[in-house]
Amino acid sequence: MTESIYAAKPWLPLLSEAQRVSVHPAATLVHAFRESVARAPDHPALAYFDGCLTYRETDALSDSVAGHLAVRGLERGDRVAIMLQNSPQFVLALLGAWKAGATVVPLNPMYKSGEVGHVLKDAEVTALICSDRAWEAYLRDTAAAAPAVRIAVTACELDFQTKNDERVLNFERLPAADDAAFPDGELRTGDIGFMDREGWLYVVDRKKDMINASGFKVWPREVEDVLYTHRAVREAAVVGVPDAYRGETVRAYVSLRPGSRVEPDELAAYCKERLAAYKYPREVEILTELPKTASGKILRRELRSPR
Repeated sequence: MTESIYAAKPWLPLLSEAQRVSVHPAATLVHAFRESVARAPDHPALAYFDGCLTYRETDALSDSVAGHLAVRGLERGDRVAIMLQNSPQFVLALLGAWKAGATVVPLNPMYKSGEVGHVLKDAEVTALICSDRAWEAYLRDTAAAAPAVRIAVTACELDFQTKNDERVLNFERLPAADDAAFPDGELRTGDIGFMDREGWLYVVDRKKDMINASGFKVWPREVEDVLYTHRAVREAAVVGVPDAYRGETVRAYVSLRPGSRVEPDELAAYCKERLAAYKYPREVEILTELPKTASGKILRRELRSPR
């Protein structure tokens, strides 16, 4: 039924003629930006609070970023990480890196030093653009850091598939993840849902264990890896639970090593020091044993159920 509805494309009558045309420009975003500079150099390009930069000013400043990267030895194809808040500086850094021929690796400015270090190493980043405060904090936190815990994300079977020019191309150096996520060139999104007769898609659930907290994506494994570094924790499982304000919130269930004692608030604070603000568990529950299958796998679905 869903396939026949999709084939009929019932949403098309709702679109204007202009909206029905699929445009696939061959030019890059830098080329498109330069066309805007040539067309309206003195028009506003970036507005931020009470300030404003024109297209001409934005072009010149981003050229300076590109030139600085080139002077520092950046080569075409190198990876440049950008760790900045939503600000004009982010746009200038992005355009400058693209103009220099770099591949941009955006970093969440809420990341802690351990998370930043993992991404920089895994993506083989050549240069990092960040605020002075973030750089000083990173140097301070990593001056005598222990070896970082490797964060692994495990793929699983997915349902919804989509194919368009805007999707991510591939997982860097993870061919197995590519095979699982892009069968026949289509992206498996991990969502399940249905389409009504008017062509509206409804997402009703996710097949992945990913937690969506206030629009931020949290992988349970990331939080569990941190919990396992606490000397009192024997087992840990993290799930998303409904939250009226955040949509979902992170809840951790742990069992303790024999003879160990720790309060739930202590474990939450321990994670808060090591994870971005949206990742640490707002709720921690200590159990004698975590529910498991006969083979010893922790049953997340039982932990998600009301207790």
